[in-house]
Amino acid sequence: MLKQTALVVWLGVAASIVAASLALAQRANVQEGFGPQPVSGTVVDVKAAQRAIQVGSETGEAAEWMLVAAGGTIMKPLEAKLSDLREGDEVSVTGWPSAILVSEITLGMEAVSAPTGGQGGPGGPGGAGPAPARRRNEPQPPVVTGRIISLDPLKIAVGRQSTEGSVPQEAQKPLPEISLTMGDESKVMRVTKVDLSQVQPGDTIVATGQRDDQGMMIANSVFVNMGAGMRGFMGMGGGRGGRR
Repeated sequence: MLKQTALVVWLGVAASIVAASLALAQRANVQEGFGPQPVSGTVVDVKAAQRAIQVGSETGEAAEWMLVAAGGTIMKPLEAKLSDLREGDEVSVTGWPSAILVSEITLGMEAVSAPTGGQGGPGGPGGAGPAPARRRNEPQPPVVTGRIISLDPLKIAVGRQSTEGSVPQEAQKPLPEISLTMGDESKVMRVTKVDLSQVQPGDTIVATGQRDDQGMMIANSVFVNMGAGMRGFMGMGGGRGGRR
């Protein structure tokens, strides 16, 4: 049994909805000749009357304006309570495991990752100075998605059982179970549909949609401050979509 020290339990994060939104946007963009990537970054300004959001790029490019389509959806996590959880709820959990039921331990991985090669050649003339140190990425806590199977103690079953009629219920393998421990700083967040007035400068967003003839993103789906809740479902980096 793997015990997870839960930092955040994301309630209402439907992985299938998020993944489908991204997949549909990518498919439409590819068919129309646009780049597949969504727009992501930090909100610089919001013009609610025009349904416009100015987004600062994570790559240092100039901020750009995007529009939220009239029928577009904006999703944002709002703080909820532990008592809001129900058995059967699909959730995403982020936190550091405190114990893992080991299936395998592998030694010697340093030999696989170590660089190999022959003897180095003579050094060239000296440069202007040492290269800047590479920025070290801080490790991120893992994200696990599953379904609540017990409230006391709090447990989830990871993944989903097959819903295909060709797979008999008795033939399906039991899903791995994880026990969750809520600490003093643990949170429960409910992903909720909000209006544009709840999008503020400083928020981080991921938006999917299509670009118009002028290259402006018209977003059908906007995900605000999803953070780790999004990491488990996207499996891809953010960035600006390509233009014509």
